[in-house]
Formats: sequence, structure tokens, C-alpha cells
Amino acid sequence: METEIEERLERIEERLKTIENMLKRQNLNNMTNWTVKDLAESTGRSTKYIKDRLVNNEVFMPKLESDGVVIYPEGVGGAININTKKMLHFIEENHSKIFGREVYK
Repeated sequence: METEIEERLERIEERLKTIENMLKRQNLNNMTNWTVKDLAESTGRSTKYIKDRLVNNEVFMPKLESDGVVIYPEGVGGAININTKKMLHFIEENHSKIFGREVYK
């Protein structure tokens, strides 16, 4: 009986974590600006992956900056500011290049 209750509690905890993650992603998608960490959490990727494959990718950087998708810091150590709606649109248009198996360079 006790094992059955523990198993039920584990399933409930898993469901709560799933709901919490969904709500967190919804909140991230409703933000007007993201950090690299926010973008990583929203996509389920690491911050290193986002930096390497998207934000600091030499192919994407000029377009991201000129279209106002990303505002890069002036100097070392500054935060990268990402326009949420523009980035979601950019990802939609370039999904296979960003998340494909090969690194797009």
C-alpha cells in the first residue's frame, strides 16, 4: 500500500514539473526581451549551443543585428539583448539551419 502511494506521488510530482515547465516557457514567450539564458530555456538548448549556433554564429550575426533581433554589447562582459518576437520569427525562418545536424557556417 505504501509503495503504491509513493508511486502515485511520484507521478503527481512529474506532472507538476511538466506543468511548471510549460508555464515557465509561456512566461518566457510573453516577455518582450530575452537574455541568452532565457532563449536557451525556451528552446531547451544550452546557452553554449545558443551562442555557438545562433547568437554568435558569424553567418547569422549581421542579419540579427541589422534587423534589430539582437543588440550586442559594446565591449566585453556586457549582456546580449534579444527581441523576443523578432527572434521567434527568425528561428521559425531558419529552424533547420540553426537546429540541424550540421553547423551552419
